Amino acid sequence: LEAWKSAREANGKKAAYFVIPGNHDINNYDGYDFTKYDEESGKAELAGLTTHAMFNDMYKSLYEGAELYINSEEYKDYMAKYPNISEGHGASSYAKHVDLEGSIEGKSGLTVIGIDTSINTEDVTADGRASHITAGTMGESLYKWAKKQIIAAKKRNDLVFILSHHGYIPHFVKEPELLKEYLLNEWNDECYDGKKAADAFADLGVSYVFTGHMHAQDIAKNT
Repeated sequence: LEAWKSAREANGKKAAYFVIPGNHDINNYDGYDFTKYDEESGKAELAGLTTHAMFNDMYKSLYEGAELYINSEEYKDYMAKYPNISEGHGASSYAKHVDLEGSIEGKSGLTVIGIDTSINTEDVTADGRASHITAGTMGESLYKWAKKQIIAAKKRNDLVFILSHHGYIPHFVKEPELLKEYLLNEWNDECYDGKKAADAFADLGVSYVFTGHMHAQDIAKNT
């Protein structure tokens, strides 16, 4: 990653980079290492599990300078309810400020809040096992922390973007019926300050939410 970034910058392509795990990335028992693919048998070796700690360390250069959810009082209070587990939901979440160097008039910078919505830890899986599933959620603790980060960013007069794997609003009419696991489980529930997640973040001043999971490039608007 660092060599790739350095090569791009050497070619004048300077940029800020952000990461958030998807539903296949953490605690995936079905991940295979295709660098060890055997053509005769047509099989690859199991890659082994990636934990949140391993993911965060793997991308530590991208987390550098960020406010980490795992260091917050919200996360510590949440984890106090689960004394027998080492990693809780949302453990790869962060908030990072980027100086825009005056490129957007009237704004001091950009804050990107990575909200780790994937379900893969014992506290949120239905069977209490640390294993990945397709669906996603945010949860009250993670929302409270994100809200605090947004308020602080707006006080700095920052633009605020959110980065998550799961969607906050449908991208097509039938998505909640056909592909409901590609949205937050609670996307349509008024459970965040009495509002849907998308409405709550919009009212706090979030400009855009970048999501994945759908494997499609499109834009959905919350009105």
